[in-house]
Formats: sequence, structure tokens, C-alpha cells
Amino acid sequence: MSDVEDEMTQALREWVVENVALGVDRELIAQELTKRSVSPQAASEWIESVRSSPMVSTMSELVYRQQKLSSLLQLLKGFFAPPGDPSIDRITHADSVAFFSDYFFKLRPVVVTGLADDWPALSKWSPSYFREHFGNVEISVNADRGSDEAFEENHLDHRTRISIRDFVEWMEHNPDSNDMYVTSRDNLLLNEHLQELRDDFRYPQPFLTEDSPATPEGFNESLWFGAGSLTPLHHDDRSILLVQIYGEKRFDLISPFDFGLVYNDRYCFSSIDPLDSPELQQHLHSVVLGPGEALLIPVGYWHHVLSTSPSITLAFFNLPFDSLWRQSYYGDPDAPQSRYQPRPTPIPSADRPSFADGAKSAPIEP
Repeated sequence: MSDVEDEMTQALREWVVENVALGVDRELIAQELTKRSVSPQAASEWIESVRSSPMVSTMSELVYRQQKLSSLLQLLKGFFAPPGDPSIDRITHADSVAFFSDYFFKLRPVVVTGLADDWPALSKWSPSYFREHFGNVEISVNADRGSDEAFEENHLDHRTRISIRDFVEWMEHNPDSNDMYVTSRDNLLLNEHLQELRDDFRYPQPFLTEDSPATPEGFNESLWFGAGSLTPLHHDDRSILLVQIYGEKRFDLISPFDFGLVYNDRYCFSSIDPLDSPELQQHLHSVVLGPGEALLIPVGYWHHVLSTSPSITLAFFNLPFDSLWRQSYYGDPDAPQSRYQPRPTPIPSADRPSFADGAKSAPIEP
């Protein structure tokens, strides 16, 4: 078996185990392995070794239970989110009752207009404003993201410090690049030299509460700042309200009822790009958020986010009702030893066995 293991990376071996447990045909698995320069003999031996493992047999039973739950979610989707227009509804900030009764409690995203009309941030904040007023302030950023397929999971490896002046100048020279981004994890609003920024936005009632901080880290909001930046398909552990301050962002959302269609292969992320997946495109709800507009992303909603221009966004976690999904994540992405090594992405849906046909499976496509 050592010769076989020499031909296959750990990630590829894990990929085989996963696909066997999911019930994917062994010939399809072997074909994908040979595409990756694994010899037919080594591929066959490894697949057979995995198939004969009692641990994989047990995994298959667990997969079957997951598929059963996914089929129930699809049924419930018909009650909570009937098929129809893929666009996202818009309401005004005066419709606060509808915000909660028709959207927050029904797990439906919605765009709210007018909510931030009186915020000084809308007329003040821009990359040039940050450079002129806070240029010498050193901040944390995630850099060199393009060198790592798993830049989000391995964010600690990409953290560096830079002055706001240098960061903005980098943005101006790289307007379409995802290589450097201030994210929620960089905690810009906790920087002691930037506290005056908090005077430029509000907690509009009743959408947000001023009660105790919403997160264990002790804050209610975070700031995202970048150009051409991308956040891959993921979900959050609570409902959030995003307010676009400067520039535009595109959001592509997938309902939590479609969890069985999303390849949640690590932590809160999926390896699938929904814009390149014909299957997921049928389930997308998309919107481009402009300055002053707010977007409710209900807990569990998957979202893929792209800045279509230099962008500044505030994310608020302090909605008045507890929506914390306490077991939404697994693993510890911040542990130094947990650096993620990407596996190949999943087998096309046309080649997946169907739960409805009694198969214990669903996925994969390198």
C-alpha cells in the first residue's frame, strides 16, 4: 500500500474516502484519479482498500441520514421559500414590521433602503477620505490571498500590517485584485486610532439593538474594505445586516434549505463557485448592493460576495433576536496546526446517485 500512497496526496486520498462513502461509482472515481497522474493499478488498489473498510461503511450510513435530512429541507423549502423570482425583495426602512414578520422570522433575505440616510459615513467615507484622515494609522489586512486557494481558512497565514495610506494606494493600482482585503477578522473598528469612525453610523431601531455586544469578541459590527475583493461561498453563524457605505458589492445567495446541494467540505465554506455551477445557478438569489442600501442575510444562508468596485461595507451582528447557530462550524480554523489543504472539488450532479432512488450518496467533481 505504500507505493499507492506515494502516488496520492493526503487530500486526494481523503477525496477518495469521501466519494466512496457518498456512493459515487468506483469507475468515475478511478477516472478522476488517472486524470491526476495516478496509475490505474494504484487507483484500483486504493479504492478497493477504502471500500472494504468498516469505517467507510459506517460513514455511508451517516451520509444516508444526512441525505434524508436534506430531502426534508427541500420539502420545507416549498412552505418557507416557494420557487419563483430569483431577485431579492426590497422594502423601505419604514417597513420594520414587515422586516421581521416577512423576512427575518421566515429566513428570507431582503434589501432595506433609507436605513442609513442620516449616517455621516455615507457622505464622508471613501478610500481617499481614509487616506487623508488616517493615512499613518497601521492596520491589519489579509494579503497575498491569490497565492492560496484556501485563503479564507488560512487567514492567519495571510495577516500582515500596513498603513492605511499604503493600503489605499495599493487599491488604486490594483482595482480588480482580491490580493489584499480588510475583513471582519482584521477588527479595524477596534483600532484605538480609528474610534471616531463610530460617530459616523448608528444602530437604527428596531433593526439593531444597543444591548450587550453580539459577539464573544466584544463587538457588534465589523468593517470590510477592499477593491475587487472576493469572499467564497460560505454561511455565517447568525443573521447579519450588511450596510454598503461606498462602492458596490454583488451578493449571490443560496437558501439553507438547499444545504444538500452545497458542498460544505470544510468549516463554513464550500469549494464550489456558484457562478460556475449550472446546478446552483438555478437556486441563486442575487443582488448588487449600492451605497446606503442594507441587506439582511438570515442565519444559515450561503453567500458568495464580490466587490464590483472599491468598496466599504459595515456588517452588523446585533439584531434584536438571538439567531446564533451554535453548532454551525466544526474544527478550529484559528489553530496553527489546522492549515487547510484543499481537496479536489466535487463529481457533476448528473453522475451522482439519487437519494430518491434509494442511493446513499450525493457529490463530487474534481
